[in-house]
Amino acid sequence: MIDRMSRGEARWNAWLSAALLLAIVVVGNQLAREHLIVRRDFSEDQLYAVSPATRRILGRLEDKLLVKAYFSSDIQSGEMAIAKARLEAQLEELSALAAGRMDIVYVDPLASTEHALDAESFGITSRRIESQQGLQRIAQHVYFGALLRYRGREAALPFLNPWTFETEFGTSVHGLVRDKRTVVGWFGEEPDPATDEAAYGTFRGARQLLARRFDVRLVDDLASGEAVSEEIDLLIVARPIRLHARATFEIDQFVQRGGKLVVLVDQARVNPYTGAREDGDRDVHPTGLDVLLRAWGAPPTPQHVWDDLWKTTHGAPRLEDMGNGQVRAVSIRVQSPLVITVPEDGFDRELPPTANLQEASFSWAQPIFAADLPGGVERTPLITSSERAYRTKITALFDTDQGRIDAKTIAEYAGGSGMRYSLAVALRGRFPSIFEGGAPAPWDPFVATPDPQEPQTTDEDVLSRAAESVVVVFGDADWIRDPVRPLDLYPFFTRGNQKLFLNVIDWLSLDKELIDLRSREPRMRALADFVEEEKRERGLFSDTIPDSQEELERNLKLETEALRAARARQWLHMLLPTLGTLVLVLGFGLVWFVTQRGGRP
Repeated sequence: MIDRMSRGEARWNAWLSAALLLAIVVVGNQLAREHLIVRRDFSEDQLYAVSPATRRILGRLEDKLLVKAYFSSDIQSGEMAIAKARLEAQLEELSALAAGRMDIVYVDPLASTEHALDAESFGITSRRIESQQGLQRIAQHVYFGALLRYRGREAALPFLNPWTFETEFGTSVHGLVRDKRTVVGWFGEEPDPATDEAAYGTFRGARQLLARRFDVRLVDDLASGEAVSEEIDLLIVARPIRLHARATFEIDQFVQRGGKLVVLVDQARVNPYTGAREDGDRDVHPTGLDVLLRAWGAPPTPQHVWDDLWKTTHGAPRLEDMGNGQVRAVSIRVQSPLVITVPEDGFDRELPPTANLQEASFSWAQPIFAADLPGGVERTPLITSSERAYRTKITALFDTDQGRIDAKTIAEYAGGSGMRYSLAVALRGRFPSIFEGGAPAPWDPFVATPDPQEPQTTDEDVLSRAAESVVVVFGDADWIRDPVRPLDLYPFFTRGNQKLFLNVIDWLSLDKELIDLRSREPRMRALADFVEEEKRERGLFSDTIPDSQEELERNLKLETEALRAARARQWLHMLLPTLGTLVLVLGFGLVWFVTQRGGRP
């Protein structure tokens, strides 16, 4: 006979079991938090999992990495409070992956004047955040910055975003761990020119972005015979105009020695406030590199890309008469095919700098002509227009009247079908020198020459096909300019453009890990337009004008078919998830029913 527990003993046993289970859960959770970092990211882009590139960068830490997080403790905005919690969780996870080689210190600059002054000395300042609480709108200044210290080096992150934190953090640690910083030279238009030149937009932001991780040096006096320093690993030539032949020679010899080169071509500059060409000039400015780039297989075409399929809605200036002889510039919204946003379809998916890009914007871009390639040189179009783009001549004035722009688009499309044009190309290999017959003599201001582009030659040695190198040519320089203030005209140096710019620099400096890190940022997912897709599948385009009544009736019939097909696809996409869930529930119910019936006598 089996002894049965009394009711009191059973109750006591139940309470004891529950207490033991709770203790096991609490202790196990604490041990797991301190010693076990196991996470599984089920998101499509794996955005919540630490990337292998970040793990490799943290694995190179040999000494302590100190992270001083300047976070506000009292945050009233619910959205910012969630962002802070996620940032703290990310920091804790990275600290665990660093295996004891990373320490985190949290300080609140709002609670201490000393901490506030310390943060500001590193460029870490508060930002005004507004939030809605019931019927009341509350404004608060919030700190979300960090300072990284490693072996006497420092890197400041002024304001952190949970979505881009891993990229910014990994990039900063990568720069601190490296023994030698890549040296980037800048030649051509100055990043921060004088006041009169700044009206066209500066390159100040691009240079500051580079200076965070690279040693940036201005290069000049190439025309006078000063060679590009051997310390420079990569040279950026920004908007070259009428370069002296000696400057072209020094750039050529830099590439011959294995130096990497980025050329940003812009043969026509536009005043953003008036839309007028510089000096009203109708001619295309020669770069001084035209012959060299043609010999290498990537000369710019003296025209602009007109791409109505990828046109961008952007801010454009319009001059208004205020009376009394005063005129002011105001910003209006314009859709111009001369200012385009390139989606994923326009990027090469094989080379690292463009493999994971989502979009980039270009203003008045010039197509790069596919000239004959010299032996031993490979050419890859990095960025292209849509398949329905056209080339249009460079005019003296860029129109901002939407009606005239649309009329020009119809006129261009009536002339025939469009095609893809290269907006940026990458050249790789051993490049021939166009100066094998002799090096140009340096420019001498006291000696007059018949033609500055064809000076006398010297007997110095000229390198040709001496070393492997990479040259990237862009048919636009405006895409890395700062937005023009105060109207913020044109897309210019957008987030996508910044990512493209840094990707190209990192690729040429062999930092593929940083390119991998940038691919971790959220991808924009455009909503599927079933109607537009069905129309295009039937050859219907909004800018196509029927030539006859029969073609008009045919298009109307095809449009009706497209609408029906789009409606069917919409219902299908809505019903499939619902039916799938219903089938799953019914399946579980059927299994449970069969199991229960199977256990009965």
